[in-house]
Amino acid sequence: MHNSKTTEYTPTYMEIAISATSSALPRIKKLATILRSFGPSRHPLVVFCTPKYQTEVARIFEGMSATIMTVLTGIVRLPPMTDNEPFAIISKHMTRTPWFYLTAETIPLQADWADKLEQEYLASGQTYLGCADYIPSRYRDGSGIDRVVNGAPYILEAAVYPANLCSISAYSPLSRTVHHEVARRSEMAPCSHLSSLVGNAKWDESYRLEHVGSAVVMARVLGTELGDEVLGNSVPAAPTPPLVEEIAAPEPLKEPTMKTFSSVAEMEAAKEASQKTEDEVIVEPRRAGRPRKI
Repeated sequence: MHNSKTTEYTPTYMEIAISATSSALPRIKKLATILRSFGPSRHPLVVFCTPKYQTEVARIFEGMSATIMTVLTGIVRLPPMTDNEPFAIISKHMTRTPWFYLTAETIPLQADWADKLEQEYLASGQTYLGCADYIPSRYRDGSGIDRVVNGAPYILEAAVYPANLCSISAYSPLSRTVHHEVARRSEMAPCSHLSSLVGNAKWDESYRLEHVGSAVVMARVLGTELGDEVLGNSVPAAPTPPLVEEIAAPEPLKEPTMKTFSSVAEMEAAKEASQKTEDEVIVEPRRAGRPRKI
């Protein structure tokens, strides 16, 4: 009797979706290098690109557990469609499991970053998991001064989304005027778990590893220095903000003083006793009575 032993395969819960548009390929190469340095992962990659760049994208992710899907269009779009169209296409194809949208401006910081996001997403019980930013709101206070405060919150696109997002969301990402992050803010914000695992570099070119805190993945990264630090490469020091010379406030003008005298003799004595200053005004006493006739 022959006994065969079968290995049960447990599919991973969360997939990683990557948008490899032609303009983002230089950053995608750095992103793939970082993911490869972390070693094998149980979270499969689903990389979206245009048919023209299929060979190059396949070469970038060679040796990794990645599925290449050539469904992106090669049409050059203007913002915000440069982000909205790829996200709309990707969300239609991510139908098996919840997925994390790893944009070209997002840098994983630890080897177990996807595991930690998956665990916190499952424990939260929410539809989304991500980091919030706020739309600036301008108002005028009672003194007539214009001020800016944080307004309505929205979730950054580098977040965990549920499977079949198109069937859940009431908003279409294909907007030519509003970014899909902002368009769906009223839908996503109430049912999102705000996680400290997803950080926001806020397009700050001086952002470094020393600033990440408890984040395991950093969104809105400007430049490549943070990725180089993750890879262990030497990077230049963070640029220091330019020093703003403080302009000394002008000295307040001295208020002129007025001295009055009861007689001409007293006024003459005061002139001899002290030196007359520029801001002193000496007023001669007014004579009483009618002017004398000569």
